[in-house]
Amino acid sequence: MFSKDIVKVNTLLNFSEPLNNHIFLPEGGRACFYFLDYLLLSQYVADNRDWPFGDHVNVVSNFKDHSAKWFRINDINASYASKHLEAFINKPNLAKKLLKYLNKRRDFIINILKKGKFRKLDNEDLGAFVEFVVDSFYKVLRPSSIVRIVDLGIIAEFKKTFADTEDHSAVVSASKNFSWMLIEEMDLLNLAIKIKNKRIDINSKFIIKELNKIVGQYCFSELGYYNEKVKTLDFYKNKLKIALDNNPELRLKDIQSSQKETIEKRRKILNKFDSRTNLIADIASDLSYIKDCYKFSMNKVFYNAEALFSEIAKRLNKPVDYIKDLSSQEIRDALCGKELDSKMVSERVKNHILIAFENKLYLLLGDKADQFRKKYLEIDTNKTLLNGRCASKGAATGKAKIVKSPEDFHKMEAGDILVVMNTSPDFTPIMEKAGAIVAEEGGLTAHVSIVSRELGIPAVVGVHHAIEILKDGDMLEVDANQGTVKKI
Repeated sequence: MFSKDIVKVNTLLNFSEPLNNHIFLPEGGRACFYFLDYLLLSQYVADNRDWPFGDHVNVVSNFKDHSAKWFRINDINASYASKHLEAFINKPNLAKKLLKYLNKRRDFIINILKKGKFRKLDNEDLGAFVEFVVDSFYKVLRPSSIVRIVDLGIIAEFKKTFADTEDHSAVVSASKNFSWMLIEEMDLLNLAIKIKNKRIDINSKFIIKELNKIVGQYCFSELGYYNEKVKTLDFYKNKLKIALDNNPELRLKDIQSSQKETIEKRRKILNKFDSRTNLIADIASDLSYIKDCYKFSMNKVFYNAEALFSEIAKRLNKPVDYIKDLSSQEIRDALCGKELDSKMVSERVKNHILIAFENKLYLLLGDKADQFRKKYLEIDTNKTLLNGRCASKGAATGKAKIVKSPEDFHKMEAGDILVVMNTSPDFTPIMEKAGAIVAEEGGLTAHVSIVSRELGIPAVVGVHHAIEILKDGDMLEVDANQGTVKKI
């Protein structure tokens, strides 16, 4: 029924490639089910003629007990990032085309999931439907991967551009659009203002109806790759009460004026530079918005896919979480009556290395995973000075708190230094508490870069292996202006 449209990437091989001339650069990571880990890696070996990668993009996942850390495997002489950036420079409308592509692919997959027709399929056709959904989801993933690659090229360009001046890359790459996080907040603020001006009861049918609209639009905005929860009517009602108690008019004005100030500051900086720098800055700004839209889109797809996972779990008489630790091919095999290797599934969750290399996918388990980890991913943990780059200016001193997943959120107290691989929308409440943020992910368009700027919190990003070198309770001196993190 669906199989003719499916891209086959499910053949997992045993890795034995030499990597002597390669380096491993952290891309981020977080709590994650295997299904998502598999999709994020296998997309690099799935063909997409709409947006091909060109040169091979090689990636590895270091996965233990539902905690994934992702690395790019870079050839020392790799130049694919600059090639992708030049494509956007030569076609200035390419960013808008990429956003349109993302929105179209997201809406397509959500529409077929919302219809729920998969519930009427027999098991064999349901398995084919899962593969069809995965193939469609690869197309939603592709814009983010393209943005990450171009982002690397932009960082390299800005490093040269601002070599003899203050590093303005964080400001000039800021999106000219409000992030989805701010749009969500502004919708609540406008509702709070309406309540104040018209003296409407917060428990009235009208307000509950309006809040339910907000629930429908944003309840999934803090989902991630694991067991993060959707936001409820009670959550938004509480947020509305807080907004009412804290001058919603002033907060809304602050958001709008801050955006205007950033745009004006950006304009003044770029007036001093040539047309190529201005064009690259516009590309960076557009890609920052696309990256934010991608995360919002991905969460919306995950939210709408929950019914599909539940249907599969019911038919296989397994917990939903168990289904989410399978690959799409394993799900299809199980629906077709093939017995699952539960021991292997359990072992894989505890410890695996997944590698996308030269257009092939590899899986290492147990001792082989440990050997690869020791050979390529071990690092010196005795450093006291770490370097990155500025995502949001400022400086702070405080206690380090290592946060790998929502299970660690409780550790954060006001003024602590938040140390992460990367962040996603569910991290926003603890980001607001932070005196400063230190992140391994270093992209100009990364969530941590966008939100730290919006919140005005000092942030140093691209700090390789920060979560392994730093420990909870370490006293840190963070100088985001210089891009340094020092144990004191």
